[in-house]
Amino acid sequence: MTDFTTITACGECCTGCPKKQDGRCPGCIEADGHVPEWAGSGRCKVHACTREHHVQFCGLCAEFPCGKLPEIISWNPDIVAKMTSLRDEYRQKQACLHTVLTEGCMKQSGIKTILVTAFEPFGGEKLNPTEKLLGILPETIGGYSIQRLLLPVEFKRAPELAIAQTDTLRPDAVLMLGQAGGRSAITPETAARNEMNARIPDNAGFRPEHLPVMENGPAVLYSALPVERIVRAVSAAGIPCETSGDAGTFVCNALFYRMLSHVNGNIPAGFIHVPYIREQGHPDKPFLEFDAIRTGITATIEAVARIVG
Repeated sequence: MTDFTTITACGECCTGCPKKQDGRCPGCIEADGHVPEWAGSGRCKVHACTREHHVQFCGLCAEFPCGKLPEIISWNPDIVAKMTSLRDEYRQKQACLHTVLTEGCMKQSGIKTILVTAFEPFGGEKLNPTEKLLGILPETIGGYSIQRLLLPVEFKRAPELAIAQTDTLRPDAVLMLGQAGGRSAITPETAARNEMNARIPDNAGFRPEHLPVMENGPAVLYSALPVERIVRAVSAAGIPCETSGDAGTFVCNALFYRMLSHVNGNIPAGFIHVPYIREQGHPDKPFLEFDAIRTGITATIEAVARIVG
């Protein structure tokens, strides 16, 4: 496991370097890039670039991989692959640390949590209203800490990631959000079907035809949230809302089914579909203004908070 406190801008580790050990080089980190190898230009170009972009090493830069990298670090033909590996390891460690700290703080403070999931765009869309919504939800709603998770539109990975986060956080409730273009109201789903049948491929290129979500699973699993109470709460906020008995057979339904099977009634879990929003540019299809969806989902979460107590 990499000790990132010793990683230089170019992805090297000075620990154990003979030049540093015998005093010929002070080390890039300690000397802020002013090392003998770059004496001609005064400072390591890679180090200077990372400091300009406020990152520790190239792999963390928003512009990575840039055209300058192979040119400057010409001694390592595999520099892009190496930086990619370091970046991925670094992000994984940071994510694990965040999870540990978040879970620890919540347990110590007794904070109750609701996990809210949303999806990235799919089917050629530039945006997904649930992703946009996820980014602006308040930190707390109805006295519950709102934990967010953005999911890929993939039959396999979406349920795996959501279930893993549920096991890690152990939330008081799970609320899954998805887009159902063509609907004119926010629609809490009553049930998930044990079927995958896709009109278009998911974002990983998988297009199942009449396959089960889970082998030998029940044909239908029912929402673990009282959808009628949610409909009343959203409608009371002035937002169109109605129950739906058809979550489709795409990734939304697969996520819903897998999550219901996993929590097995131990954690209240439900799925809400939202319509297109105006910004998606479907003038011939029903849509809701984004502010209406935000109001409706906020009312949904408030209702879920009251339900789980």
